[in-house]
Amino acid sequence: MNEKYKIAISETLYYLNGICQDDINKIPNSFMNFLKNNTSQNYKCEFDYTKPLNELNLKTETKGLIAMICLNYWCETEK
Repeated sequence: MNEKYKIAISETLYYLNGICQDDINKIPNSFMNFLKNNTSQNYKCEFDYTKPLNELNLKTETKGLIAMICLNYWCETEK
């Protein structure tokens, strides 16, 4: 996997550490395992959890992953 995507995965996992456990539980274990298995071993994330998401200096790929998680696992839609 390309290193820029591994970095995005690292940022995504770091972001998820600041999310309530109820929301984490909505994400399938298989996807969480995919993220954990493909994180960058060299990139260290640090950002302020008290800032809104749009104020964090996240990679474009990270924002895409978080948006995908939101859309697929957190958004309530009528089916």
